[in-house]
Amino acid sequence: MNKLRSVNTKFWTDPFIEDLEPESKLLYLYLLTNDKTNMLGIYEVSIKKICYDTGLKKERVLKAFEGFQRVSKVFYFENFVIMMNFLKNQKLNPNMKKSALREFDELPNSLKIRINCNGSEGFERLSKGLVMLSKIESEIESEIESEIESEIECGKPAKPAKPTKPKIEFIDLGEFENIKIEKDKFELLVKTYPAQKLDWMIKKLGAWLVNKNKTVKNYKSLKGYFVNWVDKSYEEEKQKQSQNKDKHANYNKAMDELGSFLGLDEIEQTEPETYETDYTEI
Repeated sequence: MNKLRSVNTKFWTDPFIEDLEPESKLLYLYLLTNDKTNMLGIYEVSIKKICYDTGLKKERVLKAFEGFQRVSKVFYFENFVIMMNFLKNQKLNPNMKKSALREFDELPNSLKIRINCNGSEGFERLSKGLVMLSKIESEIESEIESEIESEIECGKPAKPAKPTKPKIEFIDLGEFENIKIEKDKFELLVKTYPAQKLDWMIKKLGAWLVNKNKTVKNYKSLKGYFVNWVDKSYEEEKQKQSQNKDKHANYNKAMDELGSFLGLDEIEQTEPETYETDYTEI
């Protein structure tokens, strides 16, 4: 994510900057504005990256850091840049201050111990800045708690807590257990479809889902399958079976008439042929 870093024009008239050599000025400006900087002024960056970004040689970068450290401006410790006056020159809102504290908490323990226990003037200033941030955060939290208590005492209702969503229970339908719907929606299915039809539709859809390596995860999805396909498929199957029965009834009637015409007492009757439903067929 891109970050905006503005530099005050007084930077160039600061006595410390004026006394620096050109390469040291470039490095100091880089330390203020590179892509690793944060609101704390303490961040990890390798010497190799610094050299690559600035075009400075490693020996020149290390020499400049030694000079910065002598006057307690910048320390370089375990690949971390520590800018002593960074917090002092920042105008941070409460959210930014909390963010700075979070970034400090995420620093390695060895680095935090060095900052808090170093004893040098520069580290003392930095430690005071961090203490100030922590104190401000505590004051903000106390103010919020006081406001809530005052509203309750004055009879004003406190802001309601966000309601927690009730846990939704699901049930599996069919022998393949690949149709899952909300438990409270099952009654809608029972009311919508007769038991025999519902059982056929669940078997039909379950077998097709197995064949297609798919699942149904809620009532809305199941309803879509039922309305757009399975219901129609059931009616077509029902019509096919009805036509089959009529066909064989007509055949047997014709056989009876033929027997009477030939003077035969009985002619073998046939039963309507039944067909097993191919549930995987769409």
